[in-house]
Amino acid sequence: MPAHSAKREAYYHLLTIGRRRLHGGEAEADPLASLAEEFQARRAGGEKLSVRAFCREHKVPQRQFEARLRPQPAATREPDPSLLAYYQRPEVQQALYLWAQGRRLALHYTRGVVGLGFRASEDVALLAAACNTKAPTFHASVGRYRGARLVSFDLVAEVDLKGDWQACFRATRPVVHGLHGMGVPFLVKFSGHSSAHVIVPCRGASYREAAEEFLRRVCGSARSTGRLDLSFRHPQHFLRMPYALHERTGLVSLPLTLQEYDAFTPEMARPENVTVDPARLAPVLSGDGRGWLLGRAP
Repeated sequence: MPAHSAKREAYYHLLTIGRRRLHGGEAEADPLASLAEEFQARRAGGEKLSVRAFCREHKVPQRQFEARLRPQPAATREPDPSLLAYYQRPEVQQALYLWAQGRRLALHYTRGVVGLGFRASEDVALLAAACNTKAPTFHASVGRYRGARLVSFDLVAEVDLKGDWQACFRATRPVVHGLHGMGVPFLVKFSGHSSAHVIVPCRGASYREAAEEFLRRVCGSARSTGRLDLSFRHPQHFLRMPYALHERTGLVSLPLTLQEYDAFTPEMARPENVTVDPARLAPVLSGDGRGWLLGRAP
């Protein structure tokens, strides 16, 4: 089965799980579960049946089916209902939908890609319900694609001092104020844990060269550069999406204005305290910082 077909199957399978968790009996039964029962029953009856032949017969993705055959955990951790309610807010769904367009989408950076963006903004709540973490989260690639072709990307800088958000914000402040002073299009957001993510958009496909130049400049500006995260060297690198929850803290990965950055405390990122404004994402979604990287005026 082609990769895009498998991802589509995975996406709709997750929607089914989400509907079942949110609406109980209103959702259809898991089709792979019933097929797994049929396969095991036929094997137990003495039929010599391979997984490949069975999947071909029923037109289901083999890798997902094999995973379904493995013993399932006795109890699956389900999201906190109060945190699921955050993703049911229309403005949250709209912000995440806009950010994900053209990006490779994953429910967690350690798990597989489930598609290129959301199919619809309403899917945000259903996919959140399908997560197996207390605080559902969404990650997306820093590269944006048209089909398989890279058309634009985000450059990301992060000074990461685990557990010390104040030190992270102090170390990153020169970068934030510098970009703001030069008029470079950028977005700064709280990671949801400790650090600040500084995001500069670029159009085109020359990611590696742009990332190396960006990190070189950031190293010259940020304090405590030994803690600078240098892993953002590929457009398929995943980053927690703006306005998504952090899976461990339950705090919002919150976009910040310059004034909010200077006055930031983690209390501002509690879901009940967050006012979601999709317009804050515009500097990255429509911007291009290549001029600054090339030494031209923005």
